[in-house]
Amino acid sequence: MPEGVTKIGDGAFWGYSRLTDIAIPSSVTEIGNYAFSECSGIGSITLSSSVTEIGDGAFWGCRNLNNITISADKIEKIGSHAFSECSGLRRIAIPTGVEEIEDHTFYGCESLKDITIPSGVTQIGEYTFYACRSLESITIPSSITQIGNYAFSWCDNLKDITIPEGVIRIGDSAFSWCAGLNEISLPSTITQIGNDAFNKCANLKDITIPSSVIEIGHGAFYGCGDIRIRFPEKMRDWNLSDFIDSDASYAFY
Repeated sequence: MPEGVTKIGDGAFWGYSRLTDIAIPSSVTEIGNYAFSECSGIGSITLSSSVTEIGDGAFWGCRNLNNITISADKIEKIGSHAFSECSGLRRIAIPTGVEEIEDHTFYGCESLKDITIPSGVTQIGEYTFYACRSLESITIPSSITQIGNYAFSWCDNLKDITIPEGVIRIGDSAFSWCAGLNEISLPSTITQIGNDAFNKCANLKDITIPSSVIEIGHGAFYGCGDIRIRFPEKMRDWNLSDFIDSDASYAFY
């Protein structure tokens, strides 16, 4: 690819499975939608500091991609599905400048163990880390205000997570089927916990619901075994069976 190219076009190399190595020139500022989708032979790739946009599905289905280096600190957009089903990807650092991690960005990255989310990101989209089954821990920066529906669903090995002050909403099924999750801390800013938000988190043993919460969705804590939940006194008259099952114990504070 010659120096001087500024954009790799939409679908430029889509499905070219024989592509194993590519040098992206420093002149490139944009990786188009689905540019390298289904390029199953690519093992690693480096994006230079000039890149400002990674399009939707840009590397979707690059199953042997195990390392990507993003030198850019000016990236404004990482598109939806950008790295979906990159099942060999083990770690990635999202560069500063990104404000939103879009829907399905890392969907099905089952080998992903380590990811850094920079301060400045305000929203984790729907299904962003769905079925990232090797992910053990993640640090959510204080700039985040919303965690989207199914954002971490089926992250089986996620063991503990701290949701920082500033988050106001945890979406539907955001942490459902996180069977390894045993500890989570909720901030005093949270107002909404979505339907099935922690459904089937069988190892989650203890959680305190902050008094800021005004809505807990149906089934939010179903299937959490013998979990103990502490509710604020204002919830004493709520119908708790809407979001906890008969095995759970609870108290008010």
